[in-house]
Amino acid sequence: MWTALIEFLQAHRRFLITTHVHPDGDALGAQIGLARFLRALGKQTVLVNSDPVPRIYRFLDANGSVRPYQNERDGPELAACDAAIVVDVASLERVGAVGEALRAAGLPTACIDHHVTNAGLGQVAVIVPTASSSSSLVLDLIRAMGRQPDAATAEALYVGLATDTGWFRYANATPQAFQDAAQLVARGVSPTRIYELVYENLSWPRTHLLARVLATLQSEADGRIAYVAITRQMFHETGAADEEVEGFVDKLRELGGVEIILMFRETPDGAIKVSLRAKHDLDVGSLAARFGGGGHRRAAGITLSGPLAQAIPPILAAARELPRAEETAGAPLLKGRASPADLPRAPPAQTVTNTRTEALTGGQMQKGQGHRGWLLAPRVGTPGGTRTHDPRIKNPLLYRLSYRRKPIIRIGRGFSSEGWVQPREGSAAASTAAAPGNATCRTSMEASANSSRARGSG
Repeated sequence: MWTALIEFLQAHRRFLITTHVHPDGDALGAQIGLARFLRALGKQTVLVNSDPVPRIYRFLDANGSVRPYQNERDGPELAACDAAIVVDVASLERVGAVGEALRAAGLPTACIDHHVTNAGLGQVAVIVPTASSSSSLVLDLIRAMGRQPDAATAEALYVGLATDTGWFRYANATPQAFQDAAQLVARGVSPTRIYELVYENLSWPRTHLLARVLATLQSEADGRIAYVAITRQMFHETGAADEEVEGFVDKLRELGGVEIILMFRETPDGAIKVSLRAKHDLDVGSLAARFGGGGHRRAAGITLSGPLAQAIPPILAAARELPRAEETAGAPLLKGRASPADLPRAPPAQTVTNTRTEALTGGQMQKGQGHRGWLLAPRVGTPGGTRTHDPRIKNPLLYRLSYRRKPIIRIGRGFSSEGWVQPREGSAAASTAAAPGNATCRTSMEASANSSRARGSG
């Protein structure tokens, strides 16, 4: 699945690497780890973000190579780059000021991401929603190029993997995540040191702020929903920085009986940032999408206009509408290890034209032919492609089949069993996407068979 991106890396010399606003551990781990790897290959890198590196992650960037973007200083640096790579982000809007500069510069752009909402950002996009983190995808890229990360690169990638899985407690802590962690530890990472630096190195102002925030804790829907609010006055009174709220919303996961956690925060520019978390199988990502936000099924975010008092009620109302966890137990979202017998059978798939390519099973599954990943339901996409879909599907996230072994990745306008990549025009991957076996979307099994036959005949 990495062929097109490897060609992209080989074709360029100087890369701008960036990530989303308010970068977290995975964003910075993937960004810094990728930059170190590219420099080891003899490439040049420029690392700029719209926001500074949070204090707890500065040990990853002791030399200060990751800078907050300033147009006067960094504009010429950006112009001197011949390509850009964005990591752990689904759209340029989420990249902030750097995204605006990238759009204006028109640099060829590649993307490495694991957000299901990513529609294929850039000319080359490797999107694997079933990956535990974007840092784990960078590690997979390194392996695909026949290399191993050095100790410092491994440390950055481990931070991204460990923090995005909640130190291997969340649902995305898959067997592959543990295997990746083991490889990184073997390369010299000390989990004890990382944990101390990230989780046991907090400032006194942050601790005072957390105490103020927890004092605002309220519940809704018979304790199913817990939420807190952070005002600008709390920051002024405690001296804490905005970046230090990372992890606050996850503290509320410790509450028994709580299924949905919300944190509302006033930003310096008067906007309201909403962080959403879910326990069990509730989909706060779809809730966020209703308000222009996005993210994952169990972790998402929204940005609203203020004031705080007006932003809270509509989010709470939408959260109350989400079904209880026990009400989703028999829904098509399957937990744990599923078997083909667990899957509902579907009527024959249909083809819808002039919409974004999507690959879905037709309900017939055989051992070894499935692909672990999201099966996306019909929704309006980018004109110019075709997709196959199951007419039963109403929910845009119908199944996540954890027993499958490979991620679904789509190549160009067709389907490949190896992954979803948007290849550069004229590249080898582009030729693959145009091959007869990939020209029309079919079920994932049919596409896999065609892909195998195409390789066998070549």
